[in-house]
Amino acid sequence: MTVCEPRGTRASDGDRDAALAALRDAYAVGKITENTLVLRLDAALSARTRRDLSELLADLAEPAGPTTRPVFTFVGRVSRIVQSVRLAWHAPLLPALALPQGPDDRTIGRAPGCDFVVSDMTVSKSHAALLYGSDGWYLCDLGSTNGTYLNGWRVRRPVLVRVGDVLTLGTISFQIASGSK
Repeated sequence: MTVCEPRGTRASDGDRDAALAALRDAYAVGKITENTLVLRLDAALSARTRRDLSELLADLAEPAGPTTRPVFTFVGRVSRIVQSVRLAWHAPLLPALALPQGPDDRTIGRAPGCDFVVSDMTVSKSHAALLYGSDGWYLCDLGSTNGTYLNGWRVRRPVLVRVGDVLTLGTISFQIASGSK
């Protein structure tokens, strides 16, 4: 595909496939964002001519030179690191729920008699339990109204809990921490 082709040269399926592959590769190395990728994929699929496709990819052409690929690779990696830091900086800090010491089972809920009391109306009176097993602590839902979730997955049967997991009861979330000794 070249820019100097006549305006009326119809784009073939092969031309369109090549443009889609170029857009995919540009996204993979961080040259374009996800939103730009989506917009350009739509434009590539609706392009009528080779020139339309060429104009769509014109700013993605790599300038000649031996340092081009390493520079783009470096910039892509730095962009991913910056994005990770930005997301981590804005991530909400969750209160910790320390795993208990000793093998006694623990209940979690709104009722004053629970081992871990959570004062929130979306948490059932007897919401969930931590059960001690041979390989660690297991979380099970006790028939709660709003559900018990571990790392975003609904708990329907006992599931092994690890330090760092996110436990959600109703609308309240906790990060599992190691118990004090």
